[in-house]
Amino acid sequence: MFKKYTSYMFASTPIDNDHRPQDSHHSLRQTLSLKGSSNPPPTHPSLSQNSRPEILPPPDSSNFSSALISDGDPDEDFLYRYRTSFRANLDEYIRERRRGEWERFAKVAVVYDSTIGWVQELARKHGMVGASFFTEAAVVNALFHHVNEGNLGFPYGSERVSLPCLPEFEPRDLPVSLHDPSASQVIVRFMADQFVNLDDADWVFFNTFNDLESEVLNWFGERTRYPIKAIGPTFLLPYNTPPLEPKPEAYKEWLDSNPTRSVVFASCGSLIPMRSSQMEELAYGLLTSNHKFLWVVRDSELHKLPENF
Repeated sequence: MFKKYTSYMFASTPIDNDHRPQDSHHSLRQTLSLKGSSNPPPTHPSLSQNSRPEILPPPDSSNFSSALISDGDPDEDFLYRYRTSFRANLDEYIRERRRGEWERFAKVAVVYDSTIGWVQELARKHGMVGASFFTEAAVVNALFHHVNEGNLGFPYGSERVSLPCLPEFEPRDLPVSLHDPSASQVIVRFMADQFVNLDDADWVFFNTFNDLESEVLNWFGERTRYPIKAIGPTFLLPYNTPPLEPKPEAYKEWLDSNPTRSVVFASCGSLIPMRSSQMEELAYGLLTSNHKFLWVVRDSELHKLPENF
């Protein structure tokens, strides 16, 4: 689809999620550049607390521009109130570029984090095409879709969970925010609101691949009017990495040395931090599974691992 567009931009959400402005989206940007975007200068307006609108020099990249868009509110509950300020700043940011550096482009497409679906309204306003990008696993997105539809309450009770497109599972297997009474309901509402304006999107991207979550993706596809594309998984790449150029990694060599379907991959994302007891349970579960495993753990979570793990 991007072959006919000459420029595109990314808009991300102001929380510690799996995809940050100049990191995880970098690999997607490189891929889009190779798909026929004819040397675009993709612009990524990121969100930063107490930041002023400012164009920053792109790190080690000649065709990547970046801007900090103020959210206007440093308080803990700014998720409820940042929309007005961020929207106004982003609106002005787009308007300036449509009159300036983007004027020479026939079209501009915006890929925005699914949690800020109102960006699609700005895209339409400025004659742009919009694509909502769900960075979480499709099964997690399905759960919050059911929350938005009223099929799944929070905090959830004690009965087994049985929902369309998903296998039955115990309440404790739900994301922490859906079964822990002490979890922030702000985050739950924030995630559920991803689906409020979704029908206005021109495209919907999921950070997964079809063979991994085909049933859930098909379920979404049957209930929506917009084209769904699985474009994942996306990976954090350094800025000086040539697009899609293989880079030798120890873990890849180790994976290649093992038989097909013999290694368990575990990654819990970063939107909801895990408790130490949960990390310990998962760690010992992997150890006692009698399977080799590859577990992705953020540096900030390493201290929650069992001693000598």
